Amino acid sequence: MKVTAPQMGLLNVLLEDLLKRLDVEFIQAPPSNEKPLEIGSRLGPELVCLPLKITLGNLIEGIERGADTIVTAGGFGPCRFGYYGQIQRLIMERAGYKFNTITIEPPTRGISKFIAGFKELSPGKSTLKLYS
Repeated sequence: MKVTAPQMGLLNVLLEDLLKRLDVEFIQAPPSNEKPLEIGSRLGPELVCLPLKITLGNLIEGIERGADTIVTAGGFGPCRFGYYGQIQRLIMERAGYKFNTITIEPPTRGISKFIAGFKELSPGKSTLKLYS
């Protein structure tokens, strides 16, 4: 499994460390600039927000670098962030990209849902490795 995630502040630093602990390869998407914005704007709906377009472009660049799995965060709140993963998956599938998606739900939705995402990332391995 080769995993990528969108560029979102320091999230990739944390994710790279967690994946290393689980012996999963992480493919860093290039830094956000005009290129992911152009990709996301070309493939995404016209009226979606700018962050969705940029992170969509990040994911596509990660897949083009060799990732076969994308990791996104789920959730809920005042913006549409919790739906990014679902929307981006549909857009990318319609564009012909082949990949797996793993959504990490926030612990506030239940610790078992939160841990389930990490179990998908490392089938057969103990999530206790996250704490070592």
